[in-house]
Amino acid sequence: VRFAGIATHKMMHPFLRKPLCARGLIQSRYANGFSARMLSEAASIDEWQSQRIELHPTTTDRVRKYVSKGHSASAIFDQMLSIGEHKNKLNREALHLLFRSCYSPADLETARAALELYQKKAIEINEDTSLLFVKACCRVGKPVEALASLNDPSLRLGLWSNTACWNVLAAHLDDDHVAALNTGSSGSDEEIAGDAVAGSEEASAAPGQDGDDSEVAVEAPAALTRAEVLLEAMSKLGVSPDPHTHELSSADAQSKAVVLTKAEAAYPLMLDEDAIPAHLLAK
Repeated sequence: VRFAGIATHKMMHPFLRKPLCARGLIQSRYANGFSARMLSEAASIDEWQSQRIELHPTTTDRVRKYVSKGHSASAIFDQMLSIGEHKNKLNREALHLLFRSCYSPADLETARAALELYQKKAIEINEDTSLLFVKACCRVGKPVEALASLNDPSLRLGLWSNTACWNVLAAHLDDDHVAALNTGSSGSDEEIAGDAVAGSEEASAAPGQDGDDSEVAVEAPAALTRAEVLLEAMSKLGVSPDPHTHELSSADAQSKAVVLTKAEAAYPLMLDEDAIPAHLLAK
């Protein structure tokens, strides 16, 4: 929306502008002068990350002090520890900034430590926190960890999760991940798959069963489909699925890309604006 050649959202007070971005009414990449063109012209990953943080509408003066020593997740976390050493108040947007700076499993461990730090200081999270953490997990190829974290009541991420958050997870969780959950080889404590796995192990170990019954008991975990894992978890947390959730959780690898495009059009916040562009990764 423009008025006299000026984007109207640029004239809004940040207090009013941010909720519009959060609801997807104005995509945050264009709000407050956040220019996709400038980002596309970045010559290196470091330059792109610096511009991405500086131009984002949530980057205020209170947040900039967290990136004074660097834009990496570890540098932001070090600043958190320094700032929060004598103060019990840390900026929640800084936690979101750290999540957006996760590009490796090590960064994800740092994000988990930062989340625990905020909980220790009794700083409540919100829906953006859950969504950005799930995006960070999926960005580094750890959707199972996102599922485990959403199901961990101590982290409170599931409490603040919404449909868009679960749709992002549905887009990245595949059948191989669910197979790992069913066999218990993921190494995580997901309650969703735990009962099914335990039941199948007891059935397979029970004496006096013939060969056919044993086969059925061994194959039982395979019945726990990707859709069942996600929908059961959402039901426990009181999050209502939408048609995109059902489509993403049941789509095969070939059709998921088409379904994902439709879902991202309905939920602009599903787009991962913090994913490094392909042309920079190729350098």
